[in-house]
This record gives sequence, C-alpha cells and structure tokens, in this order.
Amino acid sequence: MDTAQGWVDSVKSALRLDPDAILNGEIRDHASAITAIKAAMTGHLMLTTLHANDPINILERLEMEGVQARMIADPQLFIGLLSQRLVQVICPHCRLPGMRWRAPGRMKNDARWKTSASPMPCIFVTIMAAHTAGVE
Repeated sequence: MDTAQGWVDSVKSALRLDPDAILNGEIRDHASAITAIKAAMTGHLMLTTLHANDPINILERLEMEGVQARMIADPQLFIGLLSQRLVQVICPHCRLPGMRWRAPGRMKNDARWKTSASPMPCIFVTIMAAHTAGVE
C-alpha cells in the first residue's frame, strides 16, 4: 500500500468514528486534497495545512491538485482560509516613528513604528524575527 492510499484509508477510518473535528496533516497531492474535501463535505470540521502565498492562493492550489471548481466554490465547505508568514520586527531600541495607512490615498503620522535608524539589524531583531508570525 502506498502512502497516499494509506492516508486516504486513515481519513475514512476517522470518519467512521464520528469525530467533531479531524486534524489532518498537509495536503500535498491529489488524493489528500480530494479526501480532505470529501471529509469536509460530510459536515465534519476538517483542519489541514497547504503551502500557499496568500489565502486566495489556497483555492488555486486546490484547483491545481485536481479539486473541481464546483467543490471549491461551495459556500458550506470553507469556514476560513489563513495565510501565515514570518514578519519583520523592528527593535524597540532602533525604531523611528513612521507613517500609518489610514484610507486610500491618505497617510497619517502617528505612534506606529515602521522604519529603523540603523541599516543593519541589531541582535534583538534577529532573535525576534525567528519567533514572530503574521496571519492574513
């Protein structure tokens, strides 16, 4: 039995246990994508991961894996799409006041910090950048 078929069989077995939620691994191929979608279509909460650049790209990746567009467009299927990545952190000792975006075409100066006084990051930034994630 190959790995993909073993994964499909595992999800099918989990569905027989009538779980409230299924925490799945990463969707990497056609078989895992289709199985995750089918499990979600049965009304079970299916939590899974997929490498993508942004939330919209998740839908494109599913389509690339062979999931039909009508399944992707089902409003009952997805309750949330999240994209996470590491974000730059500016050291509290090096930062300078910056501009904050308010509305289209308008900028307002306030207490947000977006620029650094030093062209080289200090050790604080190097340490914090490895531990800070942003979610879209």
